[in-house]
Amino acid sequence: MAETTEVLRSVDSEETCTIIQDKSEFCFGCDAVLLASFARIKSRDRVCDLCSGNGVLPLLLAMKNHDCRITGVELQEHAADMAARSIAASGFSDRVRMVNADINNCFNAVPKNSCTVVTCNPPYEAVSNQKQSPKEAKQLARHEIACTLDDVCRVAGLLLNSTGRFYMVHRPKRLAEICTCLTKYQLEPKRFQFVHPDKDHAATMVLIEAVKCGQSGAIIEPAACVR
Repeated sequence: MAETTEVLRSVDSEETCTIIQDKSEFCFGCDAVLLASFARIKSRDRVCDLCSGNGVLPLLLAMKNHDCRITGVELQEHAADMAARSIAASGFSDRVRMVNADINNCFNAVPKNSCTVVTCNPPYEAVSNQKQSPKEAKQLARHEIACTLDDVCRVAGLLLNSTGRFYMVHRPKRLAEICTCLTKYQLEPKRFQFVHPDKDHAATMVLIEAVKCGQSGAIIEPAACVR
């Protein structure tokens, strides 16, 4: 293991927290930070973050709103352990918890229809013959080996109460598939924001908000540039 400890700063304030990462495994990137900023978290929201990895999104969301309760769900034991230790080191244990489980079997820890918000930074790539990382942790984080896009949308739909909100970051190349999966599970796409590496290049990420049992009609937010 090659664990390091870093300091995260809130996207909305000067508040900081501690995150533990293993540089030999999959580390968080700007997609998680962008999703935390995009998600509209309200006071007393009950949040579940699927595919939590080392817990970066629950940590950022906890800094964003002190009155919400957050559960992260992560399949990989080491990542979940790092997340739990980061939560404790940051002093968030009273409102953030980490569950080491497959998202498809998380309903004992997070009951169906119990969440007002679900977030997810899922594996982006479908399993194929394309080159994959030789490290299992990175494969699981990047490719749909343990959970698919359909799994993520189905579980989000089951966890959310009526009018609950789902926030996800993904690749624009899969947007048509994403919208099909969302509506399949009564998640109506309501808001999109495309993220570009800079003003001269095509979008590499899309941020999505969907509402459980929502009315049709969506807006496209102004594009964001990382640089």
